[in-house]
Amino acid sequence: MNIQKFSHIRIDRRSSLPLYLQLSNAIKSLIVDRVFHYQEPLPAIDEVAAFFEIDPDVVTKSYQQLVFDNYVIFNDGSYLAYQYDLTANFITELIKLYDAIKMMGLTPSMKTLIQTTIKVDQKFHQKSKFKKGESLFYIRRVYYGNETPLIVLDTYIPLELFPNIEAILTDEKPIYDVFAINYHRFVSQSKRLLAVVNLPKDLSSIFKVRTGTAGYFVTSLTYDQHHKQVDYTEGWSSNNYVFQTEVNLQEVKSSYVHLNQDLGHL
Repeated sequence: MNIQKFSHIRIDRRSSLPLYLQLSNAIKSLIVDRVFHYQEPLPAIDEVAAFFEIDPDVVTKSYQQLVFDNYVIFNDGSYLAYQYDLTANFITELIKLYDAIKMMGLTPSMKTLIQTTIKVDQKFHQKSKFKKGESLFYIRRVYYGNETPLIVLDTYIPLELFPNIEAILTDEKPIYDVFAINYHRFVSQSKRLLAVVNLPKDLSSIFKVRTGTAGYFVTSLTYDQHHKQVDYTEGWSSNNYVFQTEVNLQEVKSSYVHLNQDLGHL
């Protein structure tokens, strides 16, 4: 079965690193490299112990470490890989989060936790780029894939462009679909920044992880076909997703050459 996916793992009994950490570190690499896909079960503890000729308690401790590090969850008697590839589509391309979840092979759904109207103050103006005193519709949503919380988004929408949106938007409607269908505004540009943060208590409880667990924080400024800003969004996810993107080495080399040439003129 999937025990063969462990065939490239090497256990070094002479190493000062405990066996359970050697095993958990190796399994982390397999999960990040997509050898084990999201929610795919790991081999049974006894099967792994027999495969490597080690004590089952070592395997148990290794799996528990993976749960602690949020690479694996324990559900219904099985240990399941718990890393999914979301940002490859969501961060590097102009794509709706709802569609990015679909592209992962998951069933997307949403739940609204908060919605209200706010006025832009000086502090919020500086980060959101909305005008001071402008009225915004604020909504916090949790986006799910197969009923697992993937990301929390705080979205701020200018009521000047989207009057009465609070009455139109429902948990069945992605925000950008409402922009297009009800207001004929189509997203054409999004400037996104990604950072690693420690999740506060309220967000950790949503993702069912320890308070202070490392997670991702994304901010975005989004514009329509008329170059009008249609939203400012802040998003959080726990560290159980990874992203991969291709790098053109020729472009890197070219940029490096130009950089050195520019520095040489200083």
